[in-house]
Amino acid sequence: ALKQHRAGQPGMYVPSEALEGQLYERLEQVTQAYREAHPDKPDWRPTVVIDVDKSGDSKLIASVCAHAKQLTHDKGLCHAIVVLSSSFAVAELPDDPGRQEFLRVGSFSREEASVVLDATLVALPKEVASD
Repeated sequence: ALKQHRAGQPGMYVPSEALEGQLYERLEQVTQAYREAHPDKPDWRPTVVIDVDKSGDSKLIASVCAHAKQLTHDKGLCHAIVVLSSSFAVAELPDDPGRQEFLRVGSFSREEASVVLDATLVALPKEVASD
């Protein structure tokens, strides 16, 4: 159920229209399968992690945030975590304090970041690998 998507060429954006329908359908399938397997968790939704490894690209960051809002709030298909690799990228985020929660992890190793995220935010069910 969890797959990483990478653009075909470094620096190229993936057209959102090409993925939206497939993503919506897949999120609905994952949610339905999980809820059928866990009837005691009728409100469960998957978590999508979006890692933005470019800083200073305000159009990209705005687009990522708009799509995350559409997935999480407008359509209610999932939870979303937007990971910004640069502290400067935070300045590019649209102002939405009611739905944003910031967690600064600094220059942590992957293991250190995992410990902080696990202690601070329950984003993924324990049955789901986060690697």
